Amino acid sequence: MPDWTPPFFLLVLAAVAALSTPGPAQASTAQRRLIATGRDNPTPAEFKAHLAVFEKLPFDGTVIRPTRQRADGTTAPAEFAFSRDPWQPAEIEAMVLDLKETKPARARENFLAVLAQPGDVDWFDDTGWRETVDHWRLLARAAKLGGLRGLAFDARPPAATATTTRRLFSYHEQSQRGEKDFATYAKVARDRGREVMLAVGAEFPEAVIVCHHLYSDLLPLLVTEASPAALLSSHPWGLLPSFIDGWWDAAPPKMIFIDGNQETGQRASSEAAFNRAYTNLRTQSARLAAPEHRAKIRAQLLVSHGLLLDAFLPPYENSWFTDPLNGPPDARLAAHTTYALQASDGWVWIHSENGRWWPNTPEPTPKPTPVWTDRFPSVVAALASARSPAATAKERLAAAPPTDNRLANADFAKIGKENLPVSWWTWQREDSRGTARRVAPATGTSQPATVAWTGAIEATFGQDLAVKAGETYAVGSRLKSTGHGTTSLKIGWKDARGRWTATAAAMEIPPDGSPDPDGWQSVAALVRVPTGASQLAFMLAAAGQLSSEEQAEFAQPVAVKL
Repeated sequence: MPDWTPPFFLLVLAAVAALSTPGPAQASTAQRRLIATGRDNPTPAEFKAHLAVFEKLPFDGTVIRPTRQRADGTTAPAEFAFSRDPWQPAEIEAMVLDLKETKPARARENFLAVLAQPGDVDWFDDTGWRETVDHWRLLARAAKLGGLRGLAFDARPPAATATTTRRLFSYHEQSQRGEKDFATYAKVARDRGREVMLAVGAEFPEAVIVCHHLYSDLLPLLVTEASPAALLSSHPWGLLPSFIDGWWDAAPPKMIFIDGNQETGQRASSEAAFNRAYTNLRTQSARLAAPEHRAKIRAQLLVSHGLLLDAFLPPYENSWFTDPLNGPPDARLAAHTTYALQASDGWVWIHSENGRWWPNTPEPTPKPTPVWTDRFPSVVAALASARSPAATAKERLAAAPPTDNRLANADFAKIGKENLPVSWWTWQREDSRGTARRVAPATGTSQPATVAWTGAIEATFGQDLAVKAGETYAVGSRLKSTGHGTTSLKIGWKDARGRWTATAAAMEIPPDGSPDPDGWQSVAALVRVPTGASQLAFMLAAAGQLSSEEQAEFAQPVAVKL
């Protein structure tokens, strides 16, 4: 038998519950959140009008496009915070009212968008930066009063257009670079970041600030032991670390920052790639910050990933990434979302460009933007299976007819040698002295037979199923334990020759929930066959029994190919 090490590949995640305001201690919790964001981000009014429809989707929140109402009654976008245009506090009142009147039942992880646009404020323009800081102040106030989680900052503007004069964080695009060196610009960028954070912290000290691009786009500068400082002056994001240093200078202790890791997350092509991106951001980000902020970064910076939904369908498909398992789009989306959730501090951002979740189209287009459920019919099921795999497995197993069960003799009706069910093998540890037996159903009942171990230190009933890499299965059983022992469902993998393989992808699933009046509990999970596996070992496991009076009993095992 293999060593049952807790794997990274498991598709067993905790169901998402209503969350209190997060703090540093929550970074390692098992809570997982999917956030929708993209071109169809709703305004506060649209969020209010269509929330009931959105909450039927497997998301825990969204990014909202802030608006302001001018004195003449017209509505203007308010996400373009980096401008010299003065805003009045009264202009956000209508937005705050819409947010206050919206009462999410489940999708409570919502953020106001803040864009580094139009970027027409020079770093040395004190008057312009007073307006920019005030914009941040008003947006933080609106998020706080509106009951949102915080702000979603996108530091990457598009290429120069009529509304974007330059890339704000690129030294080479600054108007005074001929007279002022990079160090001078870095200093003023840090000062401006501090001014922004003082304003935000005063309004919303416990906010979550998610940044689609924080340190993640600068990770290539950290591939050597050399200091990245020498390369920042030529990098399009070179001034961003200094601006963020200003944030750390003034950040309240309860404020949380999230690196959205959008670029890496969208292009990662395997479980290992997501794990590597998480590890690099967690261990290397501090090298891009001032040394005095390293403790704050450890305590207040979380790592997440962003996935581009469009990348799973043509024309992006296969040009953005290649999935090693090369499965259908829904299987790849479910797998990548699972990888991202597991290799994060609890947040995954589902970006979309050419589809919409909300019944609105924010920008005129030659043709209507399709609804995602029309363009990608299985998208909801794929995301739900990653976000809440145990619940999804239970639903799929409950809906599957008995003929879909891949396990032979699942009702233990056929009896073989030693009165044990045929098609099932037994195993126990060398020092275990347990007894395996089939328990016949009580006379006059319609209940199926069960199997049981008594007095076992570690033992299993098992069955091997022929499978193919990339396939997904819903597996489950009913379990009952009497005494000090434990019961679980174990899933292992074997190659074509029957040798154990892919041990990192093995899993052990404990019972879920409290026992029913008769002592039975259920277990369910989704599993994806890893590369190199040709057989799924389905094992009903007992452990820790101290005497022959203690028993582990199993009923109704099931494995359904999805």
